[in-house]
Amino acid sequence: MYGMNHKHKILVVEDDAITGEMTVDVLKDEGYDVKLATTGKMAEQHAQRFEPDLILLDLGLPDIDGARLAKQLKKNIITTNALIVVLSARDDDLDIVLGLESYADDYLTKPYKPKMLTARLKAVLRRKQTQNNDQVIVLNDWELDQSTLSVRISDESIVLSKNEFDILYTLASYPNRIYSREQIVTLAKGEGYPITDRAIDMSIARIRKKLGDAGKYIETVRGAGYRLSLA
Repeated sequence: MYGMNHKHKILVVEDDAITGEMTVDVLKDEGYDVKLATTGKMAEQHAQRFEPDLILLDLGLPDIDGARLAKQLKKNIITTNALIVVLSARDDDLDIVLGLESYADDYLTKPYKPKMLTARLKAVLRRKQTQNNDQVIVLNDWELDQSTLSVRISDESIVLSKNEFDILYTLASYPNRIYSREQIVTLAKGEGYPITDRAIDMSIARIRKKLGDAGKYIETVRGAGYRLSLA
C-alpha cells in the first residue's frame, strides 16, 4: 500500500503538446510528479525510467494505436501494475466496455473539465489503495479474492477481466441485495464513472456467460437492477 507521503507519479501520453502541457500543469498543481510523452515510443521510454503509478493515455497517437500501447504496457514487468486511465473522443458504449475489459482502469471521454479529471484520478488511485488490502469473499462454494482478482466456484477457476470482477465482487459483497445499475457503477468503480446502463447490461451478460451454469445466480430484477442470489 502507498505510504501517506507517497507522491504519485503520473505519465501523461497526449499527442497534442499544448493539451498535454496544460494537463501536466493541472496535475502538478494537485501535487503529482508528472511526465509528458507525445508519442507511443516516447511513452514506452518514459515508462521504463519513470515507473509511473498511473498512465493517462490518449488513444489517438501518431505512431501506434493507443489500445495496442496500453496492452503492451500491461505486459511489461515495469508497468504491469500501473493504472491506465484512457482519454478519448470515442464515447460509444462498446468502445468503453472493450477498453475496460481489456486494458483500462477508467475511461474519460473528451472534452473534459480539469476538476473532473483530477477527481477521477484521485478516485482511481484511492480505489487501488483500498484494493491492496486483501479481501476474500466466501459464499457457499464461491470464493472471490480481491487481491488476485480470482474467482473459484466448486473448485473451478473462472477467469474474469478486472471490470467483470469488480462488478461481480460488488454483487457478492451483499448477496440477495438488489443493486441498481447506478449503484453497481458507483460501488464497483466510483462515483461519476463513465459507463451507461447498456454497458452494465453488456458486462453482466459477459459475466454470466463466463460463469456458465452458475451465471443463473445473477438475477435480473425487472425495473430495479441485479442481485446475486445463492439461497
